[in-house]
Amino acid sequence: MIKLLQIFLIVFAIFFLSSMAGIRDSFEASSDSSSLDQLAINITEINPPEKTRLSPFLFYDNHRNAIWTGDITANSSKILEFELNSSRFVIRSLPGVDFVTHIAMDSKGRLWYADPGINSLGEFNPDDGSNRIYPIPSNETSSGIALDDLDNVWIAIPDQNTILEFDTKVDKFNAVNLPPTSSFPLAITSDKYGRVWIAESLGKIASIDPANHDITEFGPARLTFDVPVSILSDPVTGKVYFSEHNAYTVSQFDPVAKTFKRYNMDFGGFPAGLTFDNYDNLWVSQHTLDRIAATDTATGEIKLFDLPQGSLVQWLTSDSDGDILFVDHGSNTLGIIKVLPASVPEFPFAIPILIISLFFLIIFYRIKFR
Repeated sequence: MIKLLQIFLIVFAIFFLSSMAGIRDSFEASSDSSSLDQLAINITEINPPEKTRLSPFLFYDNHRNAIWTGDITANSSKILEFELNSSRFVIRSLPGVDFVTHIAMDSKGRLWYADPGINSLGEFNPDDGSNRIYPIPSNETSSGIALDDLDNVWIAIPDQNTILEFDTKVDKFNAVNLPPTSSFPLAITSDKYGRVWIAESLGKIASIDPANHDITEFGPARLTFDVPVSILSDPVTGKVYFSEHNAYTVSQFDPVAKTFKRYNMDFGGFPAGLTFDNYDNLWVSQHTLDRIAATDTATGEIKLFDLPQGSLVQWLTSDSDGDILFVDHGSNTLGIIKVLPASVPEFPFAIPILIISLFFLIIFYRIKFR
């Protein structure tokens, strides 16, 4: 009898452990992906220090778990760090600087920024507070900056159909001229392979090989893109996404297959900033509309979320937790969208299995020790 109960308990133990493994796998699968139907958000808006006007451009610093943005008040001469761990702003003074707009970071944790007030490129080291200023050899305002995998800085100059490369090893600018009939670059980014990508507002996108400055333009036949203002490379797939401001559309380009895919964003606003959360959803700001769109790029499903009334949001970024961050120009606040995943499914069958296993365990011990 005892041996029979022992065998029975072993079978139940195996079955129970297998069930627990299934629950664990289901939990992990639920954590890795999130249905837009079940996705929820929680929004917090944080006021900056007094007499500060936040720049619409912001950058996530994964070295320090912080958000960097500028104070676009004329002659503010400062950059702001928002520490996500402590939820506080820290003002960093930049003597000789007018105001900061676009920001990027190199592999050493140094920040590179554009100062349109004095038409310069800046290099700021948050660790020691040092700051260097490099006059940009152009009279036109830059529209974005990006870094390649060699830590060289690339700057878009729209009115001159030019991309400037700043070689950080020798502190020298090199000009890369785009095709004048189809450029006017408004946005710039780099991908995981080190290539530089440009959104040309007159109708195409282009890539630049940093090694030889070769330029390749892409665009569907018989179609020009309608003012692409933001461009982003998916760090996982390498696909390139860009928002067409005047076409109410976000487009995807696959550099391997050389194909395009479009997502309709005609919700009454203008698609602008782009970023990914940790569930591979693409988030798109709507600029003049106080809503934000989350997009499942695999299925094309789109879900709109309300922002605080009167919000004016252009550019986005995301942190290591997959939360979405933005500057709300309407309220002059830093916004944090906490992305809440789909709820983990319940497994009611696990409880009866546990009860039955405990029941037979009790019987076993009573028979053995009575």
